[in-house]
Amino acid sequence: MYSAHSDLVGVDKFLPDENAVVLNNGRRIEYNFMVNAMGLKDDMNSIKGFYDAWMDHEHPVYTCSDHLSWRSAVNKHMRMHYAHNHGDSIFVIPPYPFAGEVENYNFFLTKMIYNWHLSHGKMSPLSSFTVVNANDRFVQHLDSADTFIKQELKKRNIPVEYGL
Repeated sequence: MYSAHSDLVGVDKFLPDENAVVLNNGRRIEYNFMVNAMGLKDDMNSIKGFYDAWMDHEHPVYTCSDHLSWRSAVNKHMRMHYAHNHGDSIFVIPPYPFAGEVENYNFFLTKMIYNWHLSHGKMSPLSSFTVVNANDRFVQHLDSADTFIKQELKKRNIPVEYGL
């Protein structure tokens, strides 16, 4: 329900039973796995159904935060690296400002694991991996780090969509 810049790309509806989200502009996006980086506004109830899907240990919706009800042995957020073996994976980076810039960017590790799974047949060759960045940069205030990330993404052949 929150759109940082009133740009009509915020999530209007979260449909966990259909593995889909509907944006404020009406666009429907279906997913196999969802990783949600909420930024500075940790309001897990702002997207209808997200809180329940996040709390569920088996549902394929992930965020960088642990659910308050989880015991220390629960590590659902780490499963996103190993559980995915088919379909589309989309890593979403929210508009600036947000907490966890760079430190929560784990798409290089995930891509390495996906490539490993692909090399021995665990990952479907029809799967895809995309980073969606709401900004035009990965690092807001450090040009060298931003340049490094963009070069590594290109070197590792990881597609990126900017400004969404």
